Amino acid sequence: MDIVEIGATQGQNYNFMDQVHPSMKEKCEKYVKKSKGPTNLFRNLDGRTPMQFVEDAFKPLQKYKEKIAVVIDGSTTRGFQMPSQASLYSQHLGLKPNQYFDMVEACNGFCRALETAYMMFQTQPDLEDKYILIINNEQPPDTRGVLPESVANYKQVASYYVGLTFSHVCTCTILEKSDNYSWKFNHYTKTTVATNINIPLPYISSLFNPKCDEFDIEITDCYGQFCIPSHHDLEKKAFFSLNIVENDIEFYKKAHVITHTFSRYVYERFFANSHFQKLSVYYNEAGNLGSASLPWILYDNYGGKGIPQDQNISFIGNAAGGSNLTLQFSHKSKKYDCPQVVDDRHKYNKNLLLLKIGLRSKFYEWVLRQGKGTPISTYDPKKNQDNNKNQVIQTKKAWEERVKQMEQHLEENKWYPVDNQLQQFKKSNKISSN
Repeated sequence: MDIVEIGATQGQNYNFMDQVHPSMKEKCEKYVKKSKGPTNLFRNLDGRTPMQFVEDAFKPLQKYKEKIAVVIDGSTTRGFQMPSQASLYSQHLGLKPNQYFDMVEACNGFCRALETAYMMFQTQPDLEDKYILIINNEQPPDTRGVLPESVANYKQVASYYVGLTFSHVCTCTILEKSDNYSWKFNHYTKTTVATNINIPLPYISSLFNPKCDEFDIEITDCYGQFCIPSHHDLEKKAFFSLNIVENDIEFYKKAHVITHTFSRYVYERFFANSHFQKLSVYYNEAGNLGSASLPWILYDNYGGKGIPQDQNISFIGNAAGGSNLTLQFSHKSKKYDCPQVVDDRHKYNKNLLLLKIGLRSKFYEWVLRQGKGTPISTYDPKKNQDNNKNQVIQTKKAWEERVKQMEQHLEENKWYPVDNQLQQFKKSNKISSN
């Protein structure tokens, strides 16, 4: 399997602290300092709907339209769970795939979709000359960051900060079957971890409706669910990923390592003296990209289809809501002509692993008096300056229009549970009702 091309779009570059309520600025500034960001992120300020994001991301991929046989939605958030959001995207884009379905694993949705696509290519002969499309449409609701009742409530303050870190971004990835068997999907899964998180957004579901002349969709007030995990097991996930790296040094010496954006600080420290070709940490400049972290960062580094042949890629995706999946592959590689044998790299001793990493770090710090200096890449807004100029940015007007839409949904669907969050959102953005 190989990546053929990636299409992407995102919201406008926006200062993170500008959206923080005055009462929370001091607390959020501490989180920003501790977590190394974000100072900027992407916000949907031009009023595009989720469907328009998908349209814009898919524009460069129109040439593959007739041969797309499978569509997978791997997004963290979606408007619907039933029917499949992927089926609605397909109808909106005018696609006629044989199969479409949603992957449910929070910020690891793209990697899970990749693994599913890989297995489908291996087991379904009719996909020999067809494509699989993966859509990652991250559209965090405006009320995701709920204003805490008190600055002393640690959990609510932390949830408020995290809720504001998500960016508006969408990617569409085209895959094809090939003789590249370099893909390795390394899993860490425990039943105590919130591995399957699906976040339909009932009070904005109509924004996810496809435009279709053949049928109508009716929204009811008893639709949707929201799940917040209480146990992430992030510490164990991190050690699992570190052990994968330590046991495959030759691969990682020539690898572009990409981390889930929310994990920047952890891996920037752990990998300070590692021998990577490049390490991408985007959280401070781009915010939390959710399930679109890997495809969007690949797009930002290489363009739609500019990944060099035999380029080693690794994604460390220990998302808070995911079971953890450390992905490794070589782009369009011909080195592996058969599936790789699973080894015992997943077995490790935590203390010995920490000792090994610590001793190496101190060796560079005390003996060589220098760090290894792995090149670090992040988002550069100047590259997209021309693109941003072409988009009309009317911040206040966009926010007011968004509130009007939400008020209309509340009135029509009588979705009262969201009303308090809406009022908090309006107050935090200093927007008054008409």
